[in-house]
Amino acid sequence: MSGRFDARNALLVLCAVLAIVLSTEISLVPAARVAAAAGPKIRVTVLMSNAGDPYFANKSYGYQEYANEDPGVELQFLNAGGYDKLEVQVQQIEDAIQRGTDVLLVTPVDAKGVCPAVGEAIKKGIVVVADDTGIECNFKVPLFVTENSHQMGFEQCKFLAERIGGKGGIVALWGAAGPAHIRRRQQGCLDALKQFPGVKLLAGEYGGHGVEDGLRLTEDFITRFGHNIKAIYSAGSVIADGASRALKAAGYKPGQIPLVGIDMTEQSIKLMNDGWFQGIQAAQPVRVAYLVTKYGVALKRGQKIPGGAGVFSCCQLVLLTTDYMVVTPEIFKTFPTDLALAPAGWAPPIK
Repeated sequence: MSGRFDARNALLVLCAVLAIVLSTEISLVPAARVAAAAGPKIRVTVLMSNAGDPYFANKSYGYQEYANEDPGVELQFLNAGGYDKLEVQVQQIEDAIQRGTDVLLVTPVDAKGVCPAVGEAIKKGIVVVADDTGIECNFKVPLFVTENSHQMGFEQCKFLAERIGGKGGIVALWGAAGPAHIRRRQQGCLDALKQFPGVKLLAGEYGGHGVEDGLRLTEDFITRFGHNIKAIYSAGSVIADGASRALKAAGYKPGQIPLVGIDMTEQSIKLMNDGWFQGIQAAQPVRVAYLVTKYGVALKRGQKIPGGAGVFSCCQLVLLTTDYMVVTPEIFKTFPTDLALAPAGWAPPIK
C-alpha cells in the first residue's frame, strides 16, 4: 500500500447500532496479489451518479489509486450524468452484466430504484458494493462502505447551533431526495437540534445538489424568513456555495450566517478562507473509494474483510469511516488533505 494511505488509512469504524468501534485495517497479502496478477484480471466497474460533482472528481482518484497498486485489477468508470438519471444508471448496470464484470461499485442515483438490476448482478455471481450511498432492497448486498452519515448531519447541526449561541432560526438545504445517505444526514441534523431547544428549524427543502439549487432555495428562504435566519444547514459544499452566493447578493457579510460545507474541494477551501464557510466536513472521498475498491476485490478473491454485521438492514457487512468532524480554519492549518483531494489535474477516464 502506498504511503498516501499507510498511516491514516489504518483506522476504520466498525459500527453496531451506530456505536463506533475502531478497528485496525487488514492489508491484503502481497503474495495473493502476485498470484492474482498471473491469472485473469478482476474487472471492476465503477458506477458514479454524477461525475460532474467535484466530490466524484476527487473520489475517482481513490479507485484508480488502488488499481495502480493491484496489477490484477482492470477498472472501468461509468457516469450516470446526474442525481436524477436513474434510468441511465440502471441501463449501465445491465450493460455491465452483459459485458461481463466481476465487481460493481455502485453509488446509486436512487437507493431503491437500482434494486432490480443489482439483484440480477448478484444472482450472476457479481460482487456488488454499495459505495458511500446505501442500496435499500428486499435482499442484502455484500458490502457497504460509507461515511457515518447520521453523525455527519449531527455534527454539522451541533456546530451551527453552538455557533449561534443555542438560539435562533436555521434553514436546511437537505440536498437530493433519492440517496439514502442524504436522509441519514437529515436525521442526524434533526437529532442534534433536539439538544438545543432555543434553536428552531424554520424550513428545510429538498432539491438538487448544484450551485444553482443552493442559490435558488436560499433566495427563497431569505424572502420568506429574512433576518430570522441565523444559520444554514447544507448537504454538500456545492449547494452551500450557491447559498453563499445568495447571501452575498442579499447584502450579508462573510460569516454573518454560519455555513458548513460537506466535501473538501478547492472551491470549498476558498470559500472557507474567504469567510463564507465556517468549516468543512472533509468526507475523505479518496479514502472511501480506495477502500471500496480494495474490499470489493478482496470479496471476489474469497478473502475475509473487516466489517460490522447487522449495522444496516441493507447490507451483510458495513464499514463506516471517521470523517465527520467539522474542520475549522484553525484545524485546517494542520489537516491532511490527501485523503480528501485528488492531485491537481486529475480527471477520471470515463467511458
